[in-house]
Amino acid sequence: MKDLGTLSYFLGLEVVSSSFGLFLSQSKYASDLLVKGGMVDCKPSSSPASVKPGISEYDSPFLDVQLYRTLVGSLQYLTLTRPEISHLVNVACQHMHAPKLSHFVAVKRILRYVKGSVNQGLHFVLGPLNLTAFADADWAGDPVDRRSTTALGQAGFHTFRDDDGIENGEDIKSELDRAIRESRISIIIFSKNYAASTWCLEELVMILKLRTSGHVVLRVLYDVDPSEVGKQTGSFEESFTRHKEKLK
Repeated sequence: MKDLGTLSYFLGLEVVSSSFGLFLSQSKYASDLLVKGGMVDCKPSSSPASVKPGISEYDSPFLDVQLYRTLVGSLQYLTLTRPEISHLVNVACQHMHAPKLSHFVAVKRILRYVKGSVNQGLHFVLGPLNLTAFADADWAGDPVDRRSTTALGQAGFHTFRDDDGIENGEDIKSELDRAIRESRISIIIFSKNYAASTWCLEELVMILKLRTSGHVVLRVLYDVDPSEVGKQTGSFEESFTRHKEKLK
């Protein structure tokens, strides 16, 4: 493993490190997306969707299908640091094959929201890392097909409990392995106690094997010196030593 230094920019993902933590954003990518969609001078919106139902399957077809697919595909990548638009982008993705005018209007509304919040992102602060996931069941909420629209699962986000939340003897390895294989991108957060977990190490091996098939892997260092990860020193060396002793 080669140490390439502190991550600052990778595939449109901007990472700013400070004493307060890490800030992940895609401001340049979002600005380029607005240029691509001809929305640079548009009026910003404070919300990504209208409160009134405006999407209809009986609307006129949108003729520039390629533009629709390009914009929606780009918005999908933007959801890496803008999870609040994940559900709306997912709805737009469901009409890639034959978009209507109302579908394109909905996409433009998302772009107007991006215009007014282009510098927003995710802030990871130092301290205890508590991850909470929310999913909206929205039973039969789609006015077209009356299906549930659970945003989190449809957007491809998989969440799992930590060691303390798993009952003794319960095995979720197969479920976790499948989630990794079905993902297109993995963000590995290295912390001081990362190597102490055999689960984390097994996941890391599996993720690195997927790189040969185009799987994107991003590395984030959380309150740990880069040399400890690259050269396996400090807490990483201690963890690997304990693992070796167990194998004797």
